[in-house]
Amino acid sequence: MNDQPRPSAVIALAIAIAFAVCLISSQIEAQNFSAGAGPSSSSYPSADAGSPVESSAGRRDKAGDAGMPSSHHRLPIPRDQWTPSAEIVLARCLVGESGFAAPLDHAAIAWVLAKRWHRYVRNNPGTKFTFFDQIQSYCRGASPRASSRDWVKRLPRRRSDPWPPGASNNEARWWEIRSMLHDWSRGRVIDPHPSATHWGGRMDPPKNGMIEISSKTKNILYRIEHKK
Repeated sequence: MNDQPRPSAVIALAIAIAFAVCLISSQIEAQNFSAGAGPSSSSYPSADAGSPVESSAGRRDKAGDAGMPSSHHRLPIPRDQWTPSAEIVLARCLVGESGFAAPLDHAAIAWVLAKRWHRYVRNNPGTKFTFFDQIQSYCRGASPRASSRDWVKRLPRRRSDPWPPGASNNEARWWEIRSMLHDWSRGRVIDPHPSATHWGGRMDPPKNGMIEISSKTKNILYRIEHKK
């Protein structure tokens, strides 16, 4: 008597197992998204995968005056500076400066702001100037006095908050930006342009000492050469 299972039974069992695995995976992904994790931020330069533009791993930032070492697995700012207010105003800043679908710009601008904050704190010992202050003072879209595209300042903190008119159908991208910033604050998103210490629109003429370094971003990224 043959005790071996029939091929059809084995195939049916394999299909059932595969279906169960897919179902469990989809449930976990849905739970993560509803909890605020957002869609995958794999389009951003990962600290594990390396940067598609200009990897900073294993070397010091070209812009020595920024005072920032390699961004590979390094926290961009101290944990006490990463407040809920700083997180939401930075997310709105990234949208205001480069829209919803510019991952390299988002990562680079976040790092530029971090480098500028570190430089200011280093040059002004004892200052109470926070990373939140840095964002509001340097990012036009994040300034409370900014009047253009008022909907940017109403992009939601929580999923239960209303989606502002004027922001079009970009909710999924908004939560992807929020997810990226969660990873960025933990050192999981590297600096795609380590030498950048300023950015500007393509319609803005560069000032003296500003050297363009990017070609794949929506905004122009610059390093600033200070006179000696």
